[in-house]
Amino acid sequence: MADEATPVVVSVSAANNPAPVVAASPAIRAEALRGAADRLDRQARNASPAAADVIRADADELRRMADETQPDASTTARVLSARHRSAEADVTRVTDLYEQWVKAGPPPLGTSMSRWWDARLAELHDAIRPRKETAR
Repeated sequence: MADEATPVVVSVSAANNPAPVVAASPAIRAEALRGAADRLDRQARNASPAAADVIRADADELRRMADETQPDASTTARVLSARHRSAEADVTRVTDLYEQWVKAGPPPLGTSMSRWWDARLAELHDAIRPRKETAR
C-alpha cells in the first residue's frame, strides 16, 4: 500500500506509446498529437499538483513532437499538387469513357444485359484504377 504522503504518478508519455498515430500522414499525425496534448491538459486540471506537473510535461512533449512532425508549406503544396494532377487524370479518363458510351448507344438487341453492364463496369473500374503493367 502506498504511503499517503507519496503521490503515485503514472506518466502517459507519447514517447513511450506513439502507436496510435504512427501510420497517419504527417499532418494528421501532428493534429492527433496536439489533440492528445489538449486531453492531457484537461486531465492535469483534475490531478494532484505532482501528477499535474508530470501530465503537463507529457503534454508539452506531445506538442514538441507535433511541431517536429508537421510538414512545411512547400511539402504540403507539392503533395496536394500531385494529388490534384492525379484526380484530373482520373476525371479525364472517366469523361472520355462516358463520351465513348454515349456515342456507342444502348446495347445491341439480343445482348445479355448483365454481361453488357459487367463489361461497362470493368471499363469504368479500369478508368478509375488503371491496371499496373506487369513486367515479364
